[in-house]
Amino acid sequence: SYEISKYNNELVLGTLLPRQDVRLKESQRTVELALERAKLASELDLNRARYELEQARIQRRKDNEKHAELVEDKGLLSIRSPCAGVVYYGRCVDGKWGEINSLKQKMLPEKTVPKGAVMMTIVDPSKMHVLGSVGEDEMPNVKVGQETKLETKAEGVEPIDARVASVESIPEGGGKFGLEIEITGDCPEWLVPGMTGKAKITTYRKKDALLAPTDAVHTDEDSEREYVWVVEEEDGKVEVEKQWVKTGRSKGKEVEILDGVKAGDVLSLDPDEKGTENKEDADHEEETDGDD
Repeated sequence: SYEISKYNNELVLGTLLPRQDVRLKESQRTVELALERAKLASELDLNRARYELEQARIQRRKDNEKHAELVEDKGLLSIRSPCAGVVYYGRCVDGKWGEINSLKQKMLPEKTVPKGAVMMTIVDPSKMHVLGSVGEDEMPNVKVGQETKLETKAEGVEPIDARVASVESIPEGGGKFGLEIEITGDCPEWLVPGMTGKAKITTYRKKDALLAPTDAVHTDEDSEREYVWVVEEEDGKVEVEKQWVKTGRSKGKEVEILDGVKAGDVLSLDPDEKGTENKEDADHEEETDGDD
């Protein structure tokens, strides 16, 4: 029994306990390694979580910016008129709307409009004015404020009262000067922007002007003075006398006579007329030639 007890004691102290101690140490080491791995994994997960959180914040910021852009773009889809009026396709160039037909096709669903193109113009019919041009031969006689009559292409309507509002001092091409005409009379309801017509401007007014046919006025080749043939009938005898005249402005086939004849005088329209020369005028011409 003593031997058995001694053997068991040596077995326990020499073998079992050391082995158990080794197992405990190995188990402790395993637990420590597992703890270290857990800590490392936890740190990695935390860093990953922090990274993913930062990425989510960046993405959220981008999404917010994109959302703001979309909201702003949506606002651009709603076109608000800056004033009351009528919508015209395209833009107005010198009173003409040359882009209407092309833009009507481009503004259909699924069509595109060129970048920077003017899609439409808001026109206030109550503030219409007329754009026109005048030739360089007539430009010196056209002044701001002159009375004007507007004649549209509509048949059976009265001319519209207007006045010259402005005249360009620089030609726009082709010897034409642009001008703007303001409507002063009643504007008919059917008159709309884009219509065309003619404007008659009163550049000169003289109620008692004496007019004669331009065919009755001739120019002397030597003196370059103008004259007419005055027809006089006395006692059944017809006489034709040359009369020097001073002319003013002309309109169409008529010219203003400032001096030389009076109202009621009969003038010959025959370009080959031959008559007697006014003696006083002839003497005056000879004296003038002598002075020269």
